[in-house]
Amino acid sequence: MGERIGRVRNLLIFFLLSTWITPVFSRHCDISTNPQNPRLNENFEIIFRCEVEGSKEPDIKFSVKGIQVGRKQFQGVSTRSIYNNGEISVHREFTYSYRAAITSKNDPSLKNISIGFANKTQKIAKYSIGVNNSKEQGSAYVHVVAEVSKNQVYLNEGITVRYYLYLNPRVDLRSFDIKEYPELKDFLKRFLQENQKDQMALYNNQRYRKSLIYSARLYPNKVGEFVVDSLVADVSYSESRALSFGFSVPRGGVKNATLSSEPVKIKVKELPQEGKPKSFNGLIGAHQFELIGDKAKLLVNQPFDLRLVVRGEGGLERWESPDFYQEGLLSVFDKKSDFKISSAETAEKVVTYTFLAEKAGDIASKKVEISYFDPLSEKYFTKELSVPGVSIRGSSVVSAQVSPKNPARDSLIEEAYERENLLLGPVAQVRLWEKPKYFLALFLILFGLVFGHFVIREPLLAYVTVKSNRTLINGKTTYADLVRTFSPLNGIEQAAKMSSLDEREAQEIIDFWRNVEKSQFSSAKKDLPLKLERSLVNRLNKILRSLNDEGNSIS
Repeated sequence: MGERIGRVRNLLIFFLLSTWITPVFSRHCDISTNPQNPRLNENFEIIFRCEVEGSKEPDIKFSVKGIQVGRKQFQGVSTRSIYNNGEISVHREFTYSYRAAITSKNDPSLKNISIGFANKTQKIAKYSIGVNNSKEQGSAYVHVVAEVSKNQVYLNEGITVRYYLYLNPRVDLRSFDIKEYPELKDFLKRFLQENQKDQMALYNNQRYRKSLIYSARLYPNKVGEFVVDSLVADVSYSESRALSFGFSVPRGGVKNATLSSEPVKIKVKELPQEGKPKSFNGLIGAHQFELIGDKAKLLVNQPFDLRLVVRGEGGLERWESPDFYQEGLLSVFDKKSDFKISSAETAEKVVTYTFLAEKAGDIASKKVEISYFDPLSEKYFTKELSVPGVSIRGSSVVSAQVSPKNPARDSLIEEAYERENLLLGPVAQVRLWEKPKYFLALFLILFGLVFGHFVIREPLLAYVTVKSNRTLINGKTTYADLVRTFSPLNGIEQAAKMSSLDEREAQEIIDFWRNVEKSQFSSAKKDLPLKLERSLVNRLNKILRSLNDEGNSIS
């Protein structure tokens, strides 16, 4: 009888313990590493597997000794249901990993580990990590190696890093998968797409087949010592034994390994201050410069393009191009850059400036200096660029009433004829007897008007008026189109003042034009769509007609 009572008592104690212990110990984390004993300076993973009741993720905190730890990665979650004491509870296991590398053999470890759950905190004082002191890295036959063009460079000087797979000729590669690319956070990165053929090379005094995996051009942005990160890859391979006549047979099964290239240290030096020119703004390495301008004579509100081409070894992606015109007569209407990689070490950057003539005046041609530092000779070099002079005529603001017989206006319009080949104003001003092609063009226009049933008795409209009429009515005109349309007429304001419109209509169009200019120059956006009413189009055409009428009366 006493034996039966003892058995019942033991079962009752077991039942009570199982119902109490399970929820208490269901919130915990297990820590492991992969591989279990990593090598010095070799990348490995620190893995946390945390089981919780509910859906809230645990909060993991710790400090390190002799270990460099990277970013945290979520690896996944698994779910299972547990029936306990008549109730079903859902348990989840969250898995996290940290990419790390051992930097010191002196007791590398995690310390002061704190894992916070919903209503409990698990604390672990220390987790030690063993160090593998063997010389082999992952496999005796397969290696991932990082090679850099230089180990000591100047600030912003470019270096090329290439990651190679070294494969022993006695093994066959079954699979290769890059598990983690290098972060390279201390550098400006330019990823390269190189097609290199496999080659034979020596590694640890043995012959290997060398294959390019990944390459990049790096530009350090700080002074000090930095590390080119490791590339991690999973490989599967099998060994083979050579036979006669070039045949080989497999030996052993397929082997799997996780390989990591050893980090490479880079020392970055400060640039010398001696002989440093004022025009230097960070270009390192030999460079070539070319400046191309399209026009030398402009009218107010007319655009003007200037193109700067730079080729060289520097980090052109973040290089700021200089300003060429600071006299206040030209404003930067638009600025865009095109970048392309020429080779592993060099690139080309094309900067296109679009200026807008704001005021009348002359800008003389000048020389602008651009400098770079040559790390081979450790000297600064300066190149001079010839900036073309620009002559601007006309005015965007009318200060007084302009007479239709103003010689300055007549010469300005003739200059516009010569440069832009526009048919504008009466036939006498174009001097058709001196330019037969204009005579032929006018003849074709008159012929089209007659057979198109237009009213011939009205003065001919300029080509730009017809073009503007089409685009404005369609509602597709941009500010740049309006600038090109009215710049030969020396500005819409001056055209309105010289027209036969009454003062109210002229002032309405002038106010509209000023609002257009104000909205364009006070915003960073360029070429905003501008929709105009048909009534306003008719008024603009009326200005041009009246200007033509008054031009016909010039003796």
